[in-house]
Amino acid sequence: MVRRVFYILLLSFSLPAYSQLEAVMSIKGFYIPGETGYMECYLSITGATVNYKPNEKGKLQASLEITQLVKTTNDSIVAFKKFELKSPEFPYDSIASDFVDQQRYLLPPGDYLFEIEIVDLNAKEKAPVKGEDKITIRYKSDDIFLSDLQFIQSFTKTDIPGPLTKSGYHIVPYANNFYHAGLGKIAFYAEIYNANLKPENEKLFVFIMVEEKESGRVLENLTKFYKKNSAEVIPILHMFDIEDLPTGHYNLVMQVKNIENKIIAEQKSYFYRSNPWNTFSEEELKNVSVDETFVAKYKSSDTLKSYVKCLTPLSGPSELEYIQRKSAHASDDMNRSFFYTFWKQRAGENPEQAWLDYKEEVKKVDELFGTRVKRGYETDRGRIYLRYGAPNTVVDRPNEPSAYPYQIWHYYKLAQFNNRRFVFYNPDLVSNDYEILHSDVVGERQNYRWEYELNRRNTSGGNIDSRNENHLENYGGQSQEHYTLPR
Repeated sequence: MVRRVFYILLLSFSLPAYSQLEAVMSIKGFYIPGETGYMECYLSITGATVNYKPNEKGKLQASLEITQLVKTTNDSIVAFKKFELKSPEFPYDSIASDFVDQQRYLLPPGDYLFEIEIVDLNAKEKAPVKGEDKITIRYKSDDIFLSDLQFIQSFTKTDIPGPLTKSGYHIVPYANNFYHAGLGKIAFYAEIYNANLKPENEKLFVFIMVEEKESGRVLENLTKFYKKNSAEVIPILHMFDIEDLPTGHYNLVMQVKNIENKIIAEQKSYFYRSNPWNTFSEEELKNVSVDETFVAKYKSSDTLKSYVKCLTPLSGPSELEYIQRKSAHASDDMNRSFFYTFWKQRAGENPEQAWLDYKEEVKKVDELFGTRVKRGYETDRGRIYLRYGAPNTVVDRPNEPSAYPYQIWHYYKLAQFNNRRFVFYNPDLVSNDYEILHSDVVGERQNYRWEYELNRRNTSGGNIDSRNENHLENYGGQSQEHYTLPR
């Protein structure tokens, strides 16, 4: 019925708390039987990229002015909304979260242009963020057809109607079509229309599957079958576990078949899966042919082993097992197969370019973080840089009176998380090898007494069991301020 996910992004030259407002917009089409079609517009705002001010309750809250416009191809305006969107409120010591909005527009069949403008009311000096996309509405009033497949974050049963409810469920939309490694499930909502108009549609068979986009191959472990009685509207709500789904381009597919197994309606939605943690087996590696690939030109055993070893920052558990325990003694053919499989899983059709891009980053961290005894990627800062990319801000404090030299790296957004930080320090005072002391990123080192350890340079005594001992009272210390309010 309709399509598209598009991103709304503005790089700003002004200097508020954040220099970038980031949002994602998704539009899906549905139908009111016997009446008209409608489109739902899902807007997801990245909470870390908007500005917050205290509200009347003394809590922080963002406020955005949203303008949405729907026009025909000859510039005739058919729908217009201008409204204020407020973020959830939160106390000063909390981390801002993303927030979503949903709007509906009743529209007859046709081609349209959708426009959106976003103004941060707490930073009006910034230029508005704008986006637009072409929309097509199509539906049938006398035959069976499907709505679009709506990706969703979560759903709960409810008896209370509201803007986010459908068929007895409160449905929180997922405006993106990118599923990173932190998202282990993909869920969607859809509707089947007009199944009651023809006697032969008394029984319907609904098939849901995930297919590889390029090849069309259906993944047998990601299929589902439903048998449904005919009705004017048949809601479908389903969720797949994609923990083990490799990196790649996929379609979520829903087909409706009649009793003769003939497809009478079909709908697809594209999504991209990024999953560097999916596992592989050595038996599978033995069957990988690399003769016609870029890896075949790597003839030197030492070069090949060094290339494999530098993949450590990006590797999942099974890959680390191979790199750390087996690659040094493995045959060149096995290492080539591993190396090719590693990049094929992550980059699909162009693994060589992905490797070359990464290789340049490895050179960069060697220059920035390498020591006399460690390559850059072997250091904590190098590993974090290669794994998560460059931080948005870095606080570098080499000379606070009571603290070891330290850095605080701040990321506006990591995967689905906002405002993530890494604290590195240099307790030996000699090398360039800053160790990771604390992070609020899941899976990284978390140390609630990081300030105590950081400030032990000139305060070696104290009660080691006290959470507050020697943290905040150190003369000239600003670590807590830099951690809470990075800049």
